[in-house]
Amino acid sequence: MLTGSWDNTARLWDGETGKEVRRFEGHAGPIHSVAFSPDGRYVLTGGYDKTARLWDAETNKEVKKFEGHADSVESAVFSRIVGMC
Repeated sequence: MLTGSWDNTARLWDGETGKEVRRFEGHAGPIHSVAFSPDGRYVLTGGYDKTARLWDAETNKEVKKFEGHADSVESAVFSRIVGMC
């Protein structure tokens, strides 16, 4: 399971044990939305810091930060556009 929080982190959880598996840190504000890529390789987060961030799901390293929104990122989803993740 993947969650986003007001503590500025997203967390990956083991659904059976309820234990935290991985933590994604880097947003400067609460995280409002989270999504897994269709292949499960990436995590996408959207936050109140007006950014969306792409993470490697295995290493929890930030791959790319998307900036330019005038307000918080309320929704984050993956599309199947050629050339994208």
